[in-house]
Amino acid sequence: MLYHQMIDIGAYILFLDGLPIEPRVARIVLTGTEDKLSSIGFDIHFRLRDLLHHMGNILQRSTTISDEMVDWFLDQVPIHRTVATSFNLNKQVFKQLEEAYYQCATIDQFLKLKLDIDDIVPPLLNLDLYEMVGLELVPDEEDGVAVQQAQFSGSDNAVDESFIAYLGVISKLFFVQVGSAIKAAIYDMFSVRR
Repeated sequence: MLYHQMIDIGAYILFLDGLPIEPRVARIVLTGTEDKLSSIGFDIHFRLRDLLHHMGNILQRSTTISDEMVDWFLDQVPIHRTVATSFNLNKQVFKQLEEAYYQCATIDQFLKLKLDIDDIVPPLLNLDLYEMVGLELVPDEEDGVAVQQAQFSGSDNAVDESFIAYLGVISKLFFVQVGSAIKAAIYDMFSVRR
């Protein structure tokens, strides 16, 4: 039978783009059977103001977005809001860590495992090695107990329309970039130079 074991790791600081961030809620999610681990994930609640630097970096790296658009977007972000996110560890990294999991007596030992002695941040605490699988706005009126029980995409929680608009802007920018890359690849494939 498949199960999820959620362990609060709020005492740890996670890393994104090489910079430390301290989420409001952080739980590691171990999924598997009684005998075998099948995936490792995170359930993390971020304040949007803590992610402004990271969002700015992602947007400014784009060649199709002007600096004025980036500034406007960052000025409009509702920084007081909290988002609940769900991540799964990259499958290749998971395969490298899976054997070590069974040799650890505590979750603390597991969180501190390094694949390479020269690594500064253990893989489990480095969000660059994860894939986001869920994102949801945490309602303002939720108390501490409700925040602990927040669900992800597909739940009945109401999502603020303005936040959906912000996500729409980011997804549109993303698809513009993907579209231009595909267009360039097709043009190159059928160009006279070949």
